[in-house]
Amino acid sequence: MYQYRDGRWTEWICWRCGHYSSNTPAFVAQPHLYRDIVRKNGSFFMKKYARYKLVSHS
Repeated sequence: MYQYRDGRWTEWICWRCGHYSSNTPAFVAQPHLYRDIVRKNGSFFMKKYARYKLVSHS
């Protein structure tokens, strides 16, 4: 899992399996809406995270 900071929110993504999670209010309220979001919008996430500093990798 890679961890990214986007402002005051943290997002976790696994580039291998496509898992996504976040501590944003939208994700916390309805995480089922984010199922397969990375696979469906791969180019968006690759562009977004390419410009953010990597916080950690586990």
